Amino acid sequence: MNRLRGDNQWRLLQYRVFFQQGCMANKTRTHVVIPETLIADFDALIGKRKRSWFITQVAKKEIERLKFLRTIEETSGAWSGEDHPELKNGSYNWLKEQRTRSNGRISP
Repeated sequence: MNRLRGDNQWRLLQYRVFFQQGCMANKTRTHVVIPETLIADFDALIGKRKRSWFITQVAKKEIERLKFLRTIEETSGAWSGEDHPELKNGSYNWLKEQRTRSNGRISP
């Protein structure tokens, strides 16, 4: 019985070492000031042991969103209606027309 318990503890230790080396190797510890009420919400929803994971996920999503918005701002005006008169009635209508036009089958 003790042998089995020891094996399980060894597997847990192996998992922790793998996790820390594999997933945690390129991470940095930082100090962030967060309101206590927000921390209480974190703990209630995800638990104390997953705060870093949760904050990382939220930050990744927000960074993706901000990069997308920046790209939209930087490329605004790149498309000109004058350059594409076929889309004057809207892209939906143009696409519908293209699909209708190509519905015929090609004979072998």
